[in-house]
Amino acid sequence: MLSNDNFGPKPVEDLPEGSDYRVYTDQYDTILDAVQYPEFLRARSEPNATYVPEAIDERPIRQGDWQELVDKYDDLFKALNSSWLSLQADLDKLQDYAHGTAITLLLDQSGSLLGDKILHLAAATRWLAEEFEKRDFAFEILGFTTSMWKGGQSRTQWSADGKPEYPGRLNDLLHLVYKSFDDKFSEDAIKTMMHPQLLRDNVDGEALQWAASRLESRHEPGKILVIVSDGAPVDDSTWIQNGPSFMKRHLFDVRAAIAEAGSIQLGGVGLGYEVDQYYPVSESSKDLAKIPAMIIDVCKTLVLNSKK
Repeated sequence: MLSNDNFGPKPVEDLPEGSDYRVYTDQYDTILDAVQYPEFLRARSEPNATYVPEAIDERPIRQGDWQELVDKYDDLFKALNSSWLSLQADLDKLQDYAHGTAITLLLDQSGSLLGDKILHLAAATRWLAEEFEKRDFAFEILGFTTSMWKGGQSRTQWSADGKPEYPGRLNDLLHLVYKSFDDKFSEDAIKTMMHPQLLRDNVDGEALQWAASRLESRHEPGKILVIVSDGAPVDDSTWIQNGPSFMKRHLFDVRAAIAEAGSIQLGGVGLGYEVDQYYPVSESSKDLAKIPAMIIDVCKTLVLNSKK
């Protein structure tokens, strides 16, 4: 979650409850394997130097920043790895429960994660992926952000079209596959999380739809989806033109649709942010070292719920 108060005018008023969620254009949306992200940036001809939004950091991003962050992540993983060994018994219990269950981890990749949060999330994701593979879990790891700040090509097109009122979602989605169900875990993919240009806006409702649609195609009778987030859906370009509740309403609608369909058990993990308003089965903590434990606990609860 990241909101830039200096972005522009105040948002328009919300449309009435029950108004349909809309997308102005999906022409510029992208789904790619996480390891392809640097090449994606080169293809988009983005500059090598940019700025993190003022709300987070005023320093320019230098070419070497990615490697510096990766080095910090490596050090953090080594420091926390031994403390996470105490979770082995919980993982063994999850393995007993999770036979015949497909697990999707969906990771918020918004700008507010920059710093300790993304380093801890990357380290925790690597540790869980390695442990899940040892136990032959059926799982995949996905991430969601946007390609650009402030609306990207979608907003440029909207402006060229005369800026029609209430245009719908007005940014270029970027959905990342860190590990698919069919592929082996790659640490190189996880290192993409530290890329200084990756963490931008978060459109949670559409990310949840995407992850659920992938999970629905699995043959396993049990299906659980855990989203890890540090805040509410925020994309300034979208909510300013559609109202402050536009994205949150859609997230609630998607959650309700998943619950009504009944085939997927949905849960959440909050990083310094209570997510229970979105996901009744959830855990939250400001202690980032607890990320693996929270994910395991939510997975256990969801698996047990699926067997009732």
